[in-house]
Amino acid sequence: MKEKGCGILGLGISGEALLDFLSKKGKKVYAIDDRERGEVEKRIDLSRYKDVDFFLGEDKNIPLEGISTLIISPGIPMEHPVVKEALKRKIEVIGEIEFAYRNKKSGYIIAITGTNGKTTTTSMIGKILERAGKNVTVAGNVGRPFISVVDRDYDFIVLEISSFQLEGILTFRPEMALLLNISLDHLDRHKNMESYFNIKKRIFKNQRPGDISILGQDSPALLGLKDALPTKVYLFGMEKRYRKTSAYLVGDEIYISNGEREFIIDKGELKNRSIPFVLNAMAASLSTFLLGVSEDIIREALRNFSSLPHRMEDVEVLDGVRFINDSKATNPNAVLSALSNFNEKSVILIMGGQDKDLSFEGLREEISRKVKLLILMGQAQNKIAKEVGYNNIYFATGMEDAVYTAYEKAHIGDVVLLSPGCTSWDMYSNYEVRGDDFKRWVKKIKDGKRERA
Repeated sequence: MKEKGCGILGLGISGEALLDFLSKKGKKVYAIDDRERGEVEKRIDLSRYKDVDFFLGEDKNIPLEGISTLIISPGIPMEHPVVKEALKRKIEVIGEIEFAYRNKKSGYIIAITGTNGKTTTTSMIGKILERAGKNVTVAGNVGRPFISVVDRDYDFIVLEISSFQLEGILTFRPEMALLLNISLDHLDRHKNMESYFNIKKRIFKNQRPGDISILGQDSPALLGLKDALPTKVYLFGMEKRYRKTSAYLVGDEIYISNGEREFIIDKGELKNRSIPFVLNAMAASLSTFLLGVSEDIIREALRNFSSLPHRMEDVEVLDGVRFINDSKATNPNAVLSALSNFNEKSVILIMGGQDKDLSFEGLREEISRKVKLLILMGQAQNKIAKEVGYNNIYFATGMEDAVYTAYEKAHIGDVVLLSPGCTSWDMYSNYEVRGDDFKRWVKKIKDGKRERA
């Protein structure tokens, strides 16, 4: 009987990495994407894959009978017609993370998920382990796909894992798993909070008693897991509230404990002292301390760690006005976290973009206290205006209008904060492009291309 091949559904970043991996292995590959060939070829040179059969755009005559496993990209929902038909035919459907896990050579896996802070925490853990002299790679939902690093041996593989990626796992087992926080997000895909939370919990699905689970205690929904998981469970959060709390804040001192020893990091040693950043530093410090990294190495790595672009990123101070790029804040809870760092009526807040079926009503109180002018743009601007119930609002036509209006209305000591609370897809291809556009217009003001009205 002829050997069956693999199907790849979705030719984004992970789909291209799967093409490379499977082609090198000499596997029969069927590559499927809803976009037309010309659109796909803007990113991928399809001519490189001589032995791959492509089914693009409207071409849906896919020989599913020749596929044993269908590997779906994170952006593909389980309701996709090809997925539904594959499942109907009893074809195995998995995600890229699952496929990569089955093919990895070696490496202790640390997997990080949560609604906010995943990328920063993942990067911090990678930097700490690197400074400790470990052979480490960082992949997953940040940087490069997991499948692109599986052919090498590592001491540690640090993976950022999104809810979309967790939908496609079956046997994936991280020896250490972190669930940082949980709040409403991606309801356009996951429908309700229960469904979203159930998917996030899948990060612990295959862990064993000797493995480690780390939970952010400041998300009440996570506390029900602390005594339910079969693993060694540790908590981190703003206070020492529970027996299992092993990383917490007292004044300006961050306490980190492995159960036998503890050490302290002064918050003043961090380049960014915002609450989200401090919580990310706690999680990264705790996880690496549990792995035996010395406190001196952890401190040194954190001292040298700067905020990642588009995450509470200081851009400029112009005429006494501080401009901050928090374009990665793509849900209301991330905006709430950002606003928690500022004084009352000191923020000119730029929000808006494409709605993810989330409610903005939870921002009412904080916006009322902290924001002196709310600038809204994009598809969700009217919904945000209605749900936050705030009076001092300016509706911008785009980023240029938003940035210049903010500059004109700001006074010494104010903060202009881009923290959209929405995805970028109505105006930009991703949050990075949106954040870069914000920085571009701020630079134009700095360079004297635009002056105060």
